[in-house]
Amino acid sequence: MVVLIVVSALIIGGVAAGAGAFWSYGNRTGPATTSDSNGDVVATAGNSSISARELQEAVMHLQHMKQMAERELQGLGEDMGQPTDYLESRHNLVLKWGDDNAALAGLIHERIMYQKAVELGYDATEEELAENIEWARESYERGQWDSYNQGYVESVGEEHYWESIYPVLLARSMAIQKLYEGLAKEVGTRYYDGESPLRYTFEEAVLAEADITVLESEEHSATLDGIVGFMEDVRETNIAHLRRLD
Repeated sequence: MVVLIVVSALIIGGVAAGAGAFWSYGNRTGPATTSDSNGDVVATAGNSSISARELQEAVMHLQHMKQMAERELQGLGEDMGQPTDYLESRHNLVLKWGDDNAALAGLIHERIMYQKAVELGYDATEEELAENIEWARESYERGQWDSYNQGYVESVGEEHYWESIYPVLLARSMAIQKLYEGLAKEVGTRYYDGESPLRYTFEEAVLAEADITVLESEEHSATLDGIVGFMEDVRETNIAHLRRLD
């Protein structure tokens, strides 16, 4: 299983998983900061802390994705791989709840689902991680990444990115992907009620049980209510979209 983590694909719960997916789950990414102690803590998610620097970089990536979405909706940009009505709905949710709530929701969602994946035994092996890192780095060195992603890697330093940043993001991404693949085979668990797609019923239960704290700070305007509201709206938007596809 090979997973390419592209910097600009950020935020939670997209319907599609692919290199062009708007805020998709298959292409996990995040900020350059991989140390929980780097900067002031703005939130905690389970056993993980999220720093102000992480949030700042997540907002930066989110704003890039907003620009891409706006260009496509105006007929000016590249196809992001989503139906126009769904792309517009997701874009409007970010406008409704704000960048800080949306970006921090993505970081919290990732942390909580990764912790659940590891708890259930879905973490990636060293061999899987090594294979994916080699494949992604070769793709990068062949110039196959877009200018935004290429520039991001250069801005944080190539060696730092490939040795310290990408492996952490990849481990999270692969564990979460394995988790959802496993869930597809486990219909009938306590996380599935038969009404909503398994993934979203599972997510709702896991997040409801999670210990999440958002600290007041001059670094951001996010609130716990805003983050929860954004997550709920994203979930409902995704479910509605899947039902239309059926």
